[in-house]
Amino acid sequence: VHSETASDSAQAISVFEMVTGIAPDYAMGHCQLANAHMKVGNLRRAMRAFRRAVNCDDQLPEAYLGLGLLFRKWPKGDYDAVRNFQKALQYRRDYVEARFNIAEIRYRHCELDAKGDIEKVLAADPKYAPAYKLMGMFYEALRKEYDAAALYYAQYLSLRPGDKEARGRLGRAYLRASNYDRILDLLEAHVRSSPGESELLPILAQACTKLEACERAEAYYHQYLKQVSAKERFHYEDIPLLAKPEELREYLEVIGTAR
Repeated sequence: VHSETASDSAQAISVFEMVTGIAPDYAMGHCQLANAHMKVGNLRRAMRAFRRAVNCDDQLPEAYLGLGLLFRKWPKGDYDAVRNFQKALQYRRDYVEARFNIAEIRYRHCELDAKGDIEKVLAADPKYAPAYKLMGMFYEALRKEYDAAALYYAQYLSLRPGDKEARGRLGRAYLRASNYDRILDLLEAHVRSSPGESELLPILAQACTKLEACERAEAYYHQYLKQVSAKERFHYEDIPLLAKPEELREYLEVIGTAR
């Protein structure tokens, strides 16, 4: 219980140090102590505690999961991480978190095998939300199948509706799939109810532009520019940075005529 949140880690460390002092052969106690150390960045102490847990019980899947998560924090630790996640699965075949971490590492290394691991996660737990997001990223980045990516992002958002980054991914996937009407259906009402999500405004503006709803597109672009910093706004408003040479000449001629 004590090690559930990072804010409790300092207390958890003292509690589990006491527990493992009283019961030095209690493998789960060493595992919980290691998790608490890992949360506050004591990686070497976490490593010692996880290894002590394995020494006490070499079939404890939680200890191998913890070692895998620890190796993920180390430079070039992915190989050792996967090896430990596979050990965790050896002793608990339905260990969803271990399987998901393998999938995530394989996706990061652009391995197409990641898809099979994600499918196994969803087969074991159809409500494991991060797997839907990862599958969307897989289809978007590795397969360039944007309609499929959007489908998985939408499924993820049905479980985690508060994820702003995923909503942006959903919009961009539909943009790449040229499904502009769907963008308006999904995002217009959301932007009205959540005006702080400015990253969605350029997506809506581009969809409106493609649908030749130019006034709506301009309104979304203006709304977006009002919410960004002056430094970022400069990159959008400095015409020489944006225009082609012939466009710049034409613009300057128009400005000169207006003057």
